[in-house]
Amino acid sequence: MEVLTLPADIEGLSPESDGHVVAIGNFDGVHLGHLAVIAKVKELAASCPFGVYTLYPHPREVFNPKAGHRYLTPLPEKLELLASLGIPKVWLQTFGMEFAQVSAEAFVERVLVGALKTKWLVVGKDFCFGRGRRGNIHMLERMGALHGFRVYTPEMVCNFGRPISSSWVKELLSKGEAEKAAKILGRPYGIHGVVERGEGRGRLLGCPTANLVLDPKKYTPMLGVYAGFARVEGKVYRAVANIGQKPTFGDERLSLEVHLIGFEGDLYGRQMPFEFLKFLRGQKLFHSPTALAEQIQRDIKEASAVLGADFGVSS
Repeated sequence: MEVLTLPADIEGLSPESDGHVVAIGNFDGVHLGHLAVIAKVKELAASCPFGVYTLYPHPREVFNPKAGHRYLTPLPEKLELLASLGIPKVWLQTFGMEFAQVSAEAFVERVLVGALKTKWLVVGKDFCFGRGRRGNIHMLERMGALHGFRVYTPEMVCNFGRPISSSWVKELLSKGEAEKAAKILGRPYGIHGVVERGEGRGRLLGCPTANLVLDPKKYTPMLGVYAGFARVEGKVYRAVANIGQKPTFGDERLSLEVHLIGFEGDLYGRQMPFEFLKFLRGQKLFHSPTALAEQIQRDIKEASAVLGADFGVSS
């Protein structure tokens, strides 16, 4: 997949050689609603090139940096998912205060028409753009008729009687509703990280764990213990994970510790994703390491029952 980073200053953008079908959106989470948009883009682009135009960083991160905006899919993960869906090109628009001052009309004329040579534009019904969010679907349709491109707005994809959105996924994850979140994402929510050396407490408690380095920009689900799956060298393992602090040991640092059921080996330094399938319990303060060790064994037993009988399954 080709990723073209567009500068915040849109004056003098290099034009594409061909006309394109273009989908615009943040695509955070790449959920089922986004998949429907991508499917429509592919359908419209039967005989011409196509791609996705997206902003980075998210406008909320620029306008309110102290709020600590977090992504369901930080940029590398989002690009990886888009590539897996067969998107051949991504225009990555650098978003900052300079770009935020671009008028809606200038965006259409210089970016959509001048640079991307848009033939079809696929956007959500509530899409707004340009300085002061003045641009909307009706403006796009009027300017499209003037400049020779057409606008398609797909119907909102709903599940559980509600339109799917990235904010809804976050809402569910914040409540520990990992199963429901998976049904609107189209896959389990996952956290990818590099396995680092911890303090060895898990092994001493009879439950060796892989400690994942967390991306500070990645959205964190409700803290606690989850059943899920970990992927290692082409195999999927049942796993139980704790995301949170370690109150029994007085450790307030946020971490993700994953125990792979039935796995033996060294994972240090490897990239490993953990997929959240089911919330088992919240964080607890145990009166002793022995009490914690007993609870961990109960967690493993419950996770094994939730996830099924196979220890490792080739992916």
